[in-house]
Amino acid sequence: MLLTGRCNVIRSVNLLLLPLMFLASVVSAKTVHIAGDSTASNYGVEVFPRMGWGQALADFYTGKHRVNNLAQGGRSSRSFIDEGFFAELESAVVEGDLVLIQFGHNDAKDHSPERYTSPDGEYQEFLMRYVAMARAKKATPVLLTSIVRRKFEDGKLVPTHGDYPAAMRALAAAEGIALIDLNQLSRQWVSSLGEEASKQVYLHLPGEDGLIEDNSHFSQFGAYRLAAMVAQSLNQQGLLQLDLPTPRFLRVEQDGSGDTTRIQDALDKLAGSDGPAVILVGEGVFDEQLFMTRDNVAIVGKGRDKTTIKTSLLRANWRQDHSDDWGASTINIKASDLSFLQLRVVNDYGIVRGDHSHQFALRLLSGTRILSEDSVFITGGADTVSLWNKDAGMYYHRRAYFEGYTDFVCPRGWSYITDSTFFSRGGAAAIWHDGERAEDQKLVIKNSSFDGVENFILGRRHYDAQFYLINNRYSDNLADLPIFRVTYDDPAKNRANLWGDRAYYFGSQKAGRPYAWLNNNITAEQAKISARDTFGARWDPEAKLAQIKAQVGLFESPLRNAALNQPTTDAPVALRMASQHIERFPKPWLMRKSDGAYVWSYTHGLVLMGMQRLATHAPEADAEQFRRYAKAYADHFIDESGRIESLDLTEFNIDSINAGNILFELYADTGDARYKSAMDQLRTQLRWQPRTDSGGFWHKRKYPWQIWLDGLYMAQPFYVRYASEFESVPAVYEDSVQQFVRIEMETRDPETGLLYHAWDESKLQPWADPKTGRAPGFWSRAMGWYAMALVDTYEHLPADHPGRESLAAILKRLVAALAPYQHQTGLWYQVPDQGHRADNWLEASGSAMFVYAIAKGVRLSMLDSVYLPIAERGYQGLLDELISVEDGVVHLNNVCRSAGLGGEPYRSGSYEYYVTTDRVRDDAHGIGAFLLAASEMLIIEQSGDSSLRSE
Repeated sequence: MLLTGRCNVIRSVNLLLLPLMFLASVVSAKTVHIAGDSTASNYGVEVFPRMGWGQALADFYTGKHRVNNLAQGGRSSRSFIDEGFFAELESAVVEGDLVLIQFGHNDAKDHSPERYTSPDGEYQEFLMRYVAMARAKKATPVLLTSIVRRKFEDGKLVPTHGDYPAAMRALAAAEGIALIDLNQLSRQWVSSLGEEASKQVYLHLPGEDGLIEDNSHFSQFGAYRLAAMVAQSLNQQGLLQLDLPTPRFLRVEQDGSGDTTRIQDALDKLAGSDGPAVILVGEGVFDEQLFMTRDNVAIVGKGRDKTTIKTSLLRANWRQDHSDDWGASTINIKASDLSFLQLRVVNDYGIVRGDHSHQFALRLLSGTRILSEDSVFITGGADTVSLWNKDAGMYYHRRAYFEGYTDFVCPRGWSYITDSTFFSRGGAAAIWHDGERAEDQKLVIKNSSFDGVENFILGRRHYDAQFYLINNRYSDNLADLPIFRVTYDDPAKNRANLWGDRAYYFGSQKAGRPYAWLNNNITAEQAKISARDTFGARWDPEAKLAQIKAQVGLFESPLRNAALNQPTTDAPVALRMASQHIERFPKPWLMRKSDGAYVWSYTHGLVLMGMQRLATHAPEADAEQFRRYAKAYADHFIDESGRIESLDLTEFNIDSINAGNILFELYADTGDARYKSAMDQLRTQLRWQPRTDSGGFWHKRKYPWQIWLDGLYMAQPFYVRYASEFESVPAVYEDSVQQFVRIEMETRDPETGLLYHAWDESKLQPWADPKTGRAPGFWSRAMGWYAMALVDTYEHLPADHPGRESLAAILKRLVAALAPYQHQTGLWYQVPDQGHRADNWLEASGSAMFVYAIAKGVRLSMLDSVYLPIAERGYQGLLDELISVEDGVVHLNNVCRSAGLGGEPYRSGSYEYYVTTDRVRDDAHGIGAFLLAASEMLIIEQSGDSSLRSE
């Protein structure tokens, strides 16, 4: 069953997570216990690909957290207790743990009195037994509604769980229990997949007695994605932080919908970078060779029958013009820590041409720790899978299919193969091993089957070798010839064995006539040899596989990808962030210094405007707290006469204007004339603000003739709103629009459409291009400031003002330019057009500003609704990638502390300058931008206006 697939998406995820007020105390859980039914329980390899979501959940935690899955098939909330499983659970739970409780699937079976519970009474009473036990142990209970069954009628998914999900929701709300509404989450996901595609979630596969159709239980594909929903929900609710490393993902799709259309192109994109990477390959036959030289890469296909990598090469032909085998294989390896999942890898030279000599599907020249799962390797000749590292080679294969002629599986070093199939097309040896460098080197093959042409030979060894052949099945076609040693015509090559003839058998099942040499020659205890025994502490391939599948599950999770179709604003996160910021800085004027002092500042204004906007969507208690916080800031700096005490008008610092935007609301709410006087003071600064010859405001007196993109946000929204509310001066509107138009003209790059950080009209600054006056590079936050300025200024222009069209056109051009540089996570890099460079990084504040501007642009009809998914992906990326919860505290990571141009110390505006700026957490630039983005996404979500969304 498939591990990967293009998941459709679900809607309104934050509505499915219980609001913050109902959460139990946030804990760092030691163990996650699961009490549930067969949809969550563990299954053995004998029924693969059947898996429960609880079985998969264990792979999402790599650090201190552990999953204790006690879910039992066929049990209800009643029978789990009556049959003693509850007592086992109770004895295992300790303080700080999480207890996940999911029943309802079997509670509805009224024909089974030992399981049935009434939804309006007994069901809730039994659930409370689990909750009370957890709370008594000082653990945190979490209720999970039942996952939908796959039942479609007339193309629509119909509910099958009756009143049980609603009863659990009601109980959670009444008793303040954390809730993950998997019923609604899974219903929306399965509905979006549709009747046919949703089969991959459940068990629809061929069986011995025909097609298996199980619409209640899950395949590996479904289990990992449902487990990802649980893990992400726990993370978002602050109950259990995900500690899984996040690899870089690339998609390969032949139809052009991915990052590349060829697998090698994706590998080339990874060149020069490090860290884990996963390449997700779509369906199709990829006629190409792969050259893998970068460590720590996984290639994951759609299925061994759906994703094929194929070439047609003969080693002898290749070696006529080359000194070694580099390039003689379908997949060529000079790297370590490589993984291949759900692929079909073929070299068909011998199949097509009839020459069955050496030809490789997988060839390693250097490197180690190579693994595969659910993959096929086929050639028409010898050495199909040829992994040769005498000294340190370690290889692992699970559920593989190997086919070839001579020595078609021939490892050197340590190799472990389980649950696999070998098919020999030639009469020569099927397997081969070289373990000459260390006595401990071995080839272990367990629980696998061997078949082939009549009288195919099992295997041979090269010098010293060690075979463990455990619980394998052999067809009647196997030749009666034990594993033997290769001999050479050159006597010098036939040296004596160092450690003897070591071929060990246990549990052999031979069809037809038995062979004595296949009889047990080791004990049952020795036959328990595992991958861990084989590789020791050097490598844990099974943990690596589990991690990759969990990472793919998270990346393709329908909960993570909900932003593609509906914003997952998660109001509790934004509210918690705002409230915790107030707790951290109860005196708002102390939240951040500006130029080394606590003065009236644009960063303060950014955070406070975010709180003011969020207040309109918050519970009244939170809203009042946010308003009081903004008022406390204003009252600290504004004296009784209405003068902003720390403001020096003679500096003509354009940044000083921005915080004035909080005063419009304060003045409207209180009527306090001091706030109007303070706004008048800022308006006076703009009247006398120095300008370029082209009419734009200087950034500051100390930065003459310069316009920075940042400055448009600092001044223009206030400038236009003040005119709209107090002056009604049309000339201001036209002046503001022309400043936007002119700076776009001066900073827009004709090739990318991106905007350079700043422009020096004098062209005298060292950072300025001597011909154009432009700064040398692009910076995400600079464009973020400018984008926010466009939408905030547009909002306050008169509805019939022609300048609105100009601002909308600029925004559309900017968003169209930014879209190609949006990372697969939804975020943007610090230097947006240089995402391929290893020292670049995904930055929070610029990404949040883009989200805010795009979402608001759509809401104000500046942008068509087709642009909204860009904002949605960006917002979800912030939640998934840059928001973390530690000990109950929400943090925003990867915020650029500060960047600029010129000054002392000198700031060059180069790529190297931007990527080496301080990368911090919870800086005001990021907090304010995130709160604005969250508030705007909430407006769209709560409006329910379908016109905002493209069909």
